[in-house]
Amino acid sequence: MKKFLVLLVVAVVVLAAIVYFSGLFGKKEAVAPTGGEPTSAEDNAPSGITSLSEQPNIGKFNEYFKTLYLGKIPAGQELGAGVVPQITLVFKEGDQFCTVLEAKKTIPAGAYASALYDIDSKTYVKEKMVFPEEFPIGASAGCGELPAPAGKYEYKAYLNDVPVMVLPFEIK
Repeated sequence: MKKFLVLLVVAVVVLAAIVYFSGLFGKKEAVAPTGGEPTSAEDNAPSGITSLSEQPNIGKFNEYFKTLYLGKIPAGQELGAGVVPQITLVFKEGDQFCTVLEAKKTIPAGAYASALYDIDSKTYVKEKMVFPEEFPIGASAGCGELPAPAGKYEYKAYLNDVPVMVLPFEIK
């Protein structure tokens, strides 16, 4: 029995390492969230977005999250001990698309999911994807390439299939 448990733990660690190093979910590291203000309203306000496609459950959000926002860092920059500014609703070529969250409670593996919704075509560009990793209490971030071509979108965050945040943004 003891040998079986050791093999099981090793298998889980190997699987976690494969997922982490495959880049499938982007790079995720602890960061310090900010309450930064946009540097320019024109560069950071999506145009013509007036309503959300679905309403998030604010109570569930407040139970599990201190904050959840989109941010950007320049192409080629690595996530590290720095801060991902909470200013971005408009992305341009050369930006890395970042998602930053700060959990109040541990979010179990498989509970958090996200999707990318095209506002104009009313279709999902990226269907709901469940994250297999646990999110511990504190800040986490992931950055990667822009997730879609130019257009208007919503980043949707779910906790156990319940929408907890809908963030409109634009890619120019």
